[in-house]
Amino acid sequence: MFNASLRIPIIVRVFGVALLGALAAGCARKAWKAPGAALGESCRVWRDSQGIAHAQTATTRAAYACLGFLHGRDRAFQLDYLRRAARGRLAEIQGMGLVRSDLFIRLLGLPELAAKVYGQTDTGEREAIVAYAAGINRGFETALAAGDVYEFARYGYEPEPWTPEDSVAILLLQSFRETQASIWNDRDEETAVEKLGPAARDLLAREGLPWDSTILKRGEYPTATRRSEARDATGQPAPDLSAWLPALPPSLETQGSNSWVISSRRKGADATWLANDPHLGLVHPSFWYWVQVEAVDGLRVLGASLPGYPVVPSGTNGRVAWGLTDSYLDAGDLVAVPKAETKDYVSVRPTVWVKVGPVRLPYFFTRFRRSAEGLPELPVDGPKGHSLVLRWSGFAVSGKGISSIHRIARAETSSEMDSLVATLELPSWNYVFGDTKGNIGYRAQGLVPRRETRPWGIERIAGGPARMGPFLTPDEMPHVFNPSRGYVVTANNQQWGSGGRYDLGRAHPPGFRALRIEELIEGLPSIDAEGLRKIQADVQAVDARFLLPPLLAALERRRAAGAAWNERAAAGAELLGRWKFEADVACVACAIYERWRDRLKADANLGVAPVYHAAKAGTHDDAIHAAFMATLKDLQGKWATTFPLWGEIHHAYFPHLAGAADFPSPGRLSTGGTEHSVNPGEADWDGKEYRHKEGASQRLLVRLGQDFGVWFAWPGTSRDTKAPPITASSSPWIFWRDARLSSAAWKADWSSVESDSVDL
Repeated sequence: MFNASLRIPIIVRVFGVALLGALAAGCARKAWKAPGAALGESCRVWRDSQGIAHAQTATTRAAYACLGFLHGRDRAFQLDYLRRAARGRLAEIQGMGLVRSDLFIRLLGLPELAAKVYGQTDTGEREAIVAYAAGINRGFETALAAGDVYEFARYGYEPEPWTPEDSVAILLLQSFRETQASIWNDRDEETAVEKLGPAARDLLAREGLPWDSTILKRGEYPTATRRSEARDATGQPAPDLSAWLPALPPSLETQGSNSWVISSRRKGADATWLANDPHLGLVHPSFWYWVQVEAVDGLRVLGASLPGYPVVPSGTNGRVAWGLTDSYLDAGDLVAVPKAETKDYVSVRPTVWVKVGPVRLPYFFTRFRRSAEGLPELPVDGPKGHSLVLRWSGFAVSGKGISSIHRIARAETSSEMDSLVATLELPSWNYVFGDTKGNIGYRAQGLVPRRETRPWGIERIAGGPARMGPFLTPDEMPHVFNPSRGYVVTANNQQWGSGGRYDLGRAHPPGFRALRIEELIEGLPSIDAEGLRKIQADVQAVDARFLLPPLLAALERRRAAGAAWNERAAAGAELLGRWKFEADVACVACAIYERWRDRLKADANLGVAPVYHAAKAGTHDDAIHAAFMATLKDLQGKWATTFPLWGEIHHAYFPHLAGAADFPSPGRLSTGGTEHSVNPGEADWDGKEYRHKEGASQRLLVRLGQDFGVWFAWPGTSRDTKAPPITASSSPWIFWRDARLSSAAWKADWSSVESDSVDL
């Protein structure tokens, strides 16, 4: 087991003395200079009234370099912080609290994997990454010369030059984030068996639930020819992974997204429409960087770019539009391997540098092990007599498997987009896309194991290596092109139901949001920007439609049986009974319902499906009643009404990416929505209020056709500023909260705008 105290031994302090001299010698810094020769090209840059940066170049290579320049100039610290996270080097600037995170990344071997993958990329992808890296370094130089990167001043260092391998490492880190849900799910299933006993399987059953809504519909996916019974978990205590997973920056620890595409051939639509709002942590600076980049030789793309890699994951080029959501496909597992079979694993002793006061000290006293296939043995206790091994398909990613990313922005048709997405090996996203001809499509991509059934809980493996694969082929992966209904919706829901030929895992969130989006699309008499904006802004607590009636029935059974009851309980039950499920800031029932649900999950281990089954069957009425009475105590306070308004205790904070302790939050906003509304308020209860920690990291709406248009809302600005005015009435954060979409400039007349020329 890993030593939780992580106390620095005396020998490390000796190294610290030797380092003091080197530290003092390095205090007199010289002006930072971008390394390497200049590209010999330039770009023109201007910023529109919405704060979006626009760049124009002569060549595509220069366009990628200019994108890197903008990222390096406007998001210098964000780039360096994400790079440090991907390379296991956060403790160098933030101290002991990040040692576990760094060690875990070193255990995964992401830096080595990034170098291998980069070395295998094709010429086109490599040229794009190299040009982008050169641009970042020019941007670093510009930002540091201006002296306005407040984070570097706070931590007292300057960034190292950017390398192409750094970009690949960030891509792999983000990919790992996508598959953590299935890893956690393995542990949660073990926990459910431990706490609920043999009834866990029935209580967690997802088949036939009234809110089920799969991405693909019957007839759009291969059905099972046979199904074998999955092996039950043993009911042993689940391993404690809390110290190790997730071990990522706040903006990479999140879940949830919405995306849909509607064909111009659908009744009521005179254009192809695409909407996307990927949900990430509400941090500052905002995770995405909105930009338009165009090159005279044919590239033009507008949308949300990813600082760290030359790609626009959500955007349009005027011919095609695309958006993404988390797929939650089962590309990551915990497996239990007999300890006798792991004794020959390769030993790894990483060195992590730790900031202690004014010096950096090496920590190299933790040893890890990996299998011959490179799968890491986790430093936690597994089931009795077993070691826990992490099986992640990302370890099998090749350079060929990322070599189509830069070509996505140049796709001419939905068919071409479908082919490009199909070749991506990074696990794993859902993509939707559409083109000006009305062709639309959906595809899940990445390396996903081919299996017809999946064991329950943590799989036990004996007598063979815990290797990944074989993987589903592109034809076997969930996908559809031009479905007859004329639209596709993804909201992290299951790709297909229990009748699908292949088992894709059980980590997907419930289908509440997808169900609601489909209902709203079906109810639109005509398709226009305002109607689709309202869908993105919808705050109906969809889960309450299904869960609240049986919960109230269980409560009434206990009240009638003489359980504890009082005037406040009666008032709360009455409010819930009259609630129309709208979770706006003026909602009174929201706080009662959300705390009640949280209590049931924390106190009785009753998640969404279990609470529905238990309430319907009357098997957990005591727990339901106890959680309700505890909720009444949680919500005591000085409110204008008997219970607080949702907006009084539900607030969005925007802590700095590097942590609120170093950079205090610039303020808070009262927000609506719940975890299961389309416009969600995924939040944590801190004892006094709900901290809305996750939501739409950007909102995109595209109309493809004669009246081409792009609309967006964005909780942030391009430039990373020390004190963002999030509460100002006209700030991007207010527009984001209220889902007020702004029109994004496209095809600007460069002769009529004032622009800067940047040498690359």
